[in-house]
Amino acid sequence: MAIARARTIRTRRIKLRATDRQEKLIRTGAETTGVRLTDFILESACLLAEHILADRHGFAASPETVEGVPQCPRPPGSRETGVGTAIFRAVLAKA
Repeated sequence: MAIARARTIRTRRIKLRATDRQEKLIRTGAETTGVRLTDFILESACLLAEHILADRHGFAASPETVEGVPQCPRPPGSRETGVGTAIFRAVLAKA
């Protein structure tokens, strides 16, 4: 499944450093999906950022609505704020 390419002219530059393993993984992902490396990196990073930021938004619901919704358990003293943060930390831990 190919990732949609942006039609906007890019004027900003982001420099990255990666391990050999990270570079191979990213390049393989881009090649497998048939997407240019830059597009693959930007789309992947933006998708993860959107998930993390979506976790930060507050939701308003009545107590009746919330009742019965399962809670996501967190370890005592955990500073994680949601699923997006947990995913991001898991991705970093594998890097």
